[in-house]
Amino acid sequence: MLLFINTIHQVFNNLHRCETLVINLIGATSTNTGLTVKANLDEKIYKTGIKITEQEKQSLNIKRNDFHGRWNYRISPNL
Repeated sequence: MLLFINTIHQVFNNLHRCETLVINLIGATSTNTGLTVKANLDEKIYKTGIKITEQEKQSLNIKRNDFHGRWNYRISPNL
């Protein structure tokens, strides 16, 4: 049992270090034009499996980027 607890502790410790590293790397991002980035870990647990209708999807104001539009897009409010 002690080995299991130590192993679990090491895994969670490494995950925390990994999260911290990623957040710090993202937060250290900047550009020559002065853009800076702030990064925080959101630990909230979100509900999954929420389904929307095809009509609801069609009503979204989505502008897809020419470069990998499946992943790069902007959703604007419908005014």
